[in-house]
Amino acid sequence: MHNNDCPHASTQRGKGHAWLRSHIPQAAHYRRVDGRTSRGGTPVSMVVDTCIILDVLEQDPTFGIASAEVLEKHAEGGLIISPLTYVELSPAFLGDETRERDFLFEIGIDLPPTFGEDDLSLAHAAWNDHIQRKRSGKTVRRPVADVMIGALAQANDGLITRNANDFRVLFPSLNIVNP
Repeated sequence: MHNNDCPHASTQRGKGHAWLRSHIPQAAHYRRVDGRTSRGGTPVSMVVDTCIILDVLEQDPTFGIASAEVLEKHAEGGLIISPLTYVELSPAFLGDETRERDFLFEIGIDLPPTFGEDDLSLAHAAWNDHIQRKRSGKTVRRPVADVMIGALAQANDGLITRNANDFRVLFPSLNIVNP
């Protein structure tokens, strides 16, 4: 599937931005073949939050270019999304997983890794901290998606998001890149 098959992915994008790849493979191999991994070794990937992908997909007039540029800047180290982001993106692609996977590949983002024990432990602790703050009246949001995305980012190189404050409360030491 190529870019022109996706109603959300325009072909009139700026040269040199992360949203432009010259070739989308014919085969459905979306995982990187260069050996980069965040499991069983040193973390090497930045986690990309849903808002950044939507900025690029929808060519947001305020954030689209900045979000594409930050993806391009961090692409060499590897970009991944959490399983929750993958699910959150479904409506943007009208539920078509092939289009979603093609778009993610096009902008240099790998499919979500599986959550490991370390990721679950980080999420577990962050959710407990959130509930304790909520019970003491210090917060009102229920950020379960942010907890899971942040835990994966904490176990990797960090997070690319425009919602830094949402994650800093849950993960104070998290490396956050804001376009």
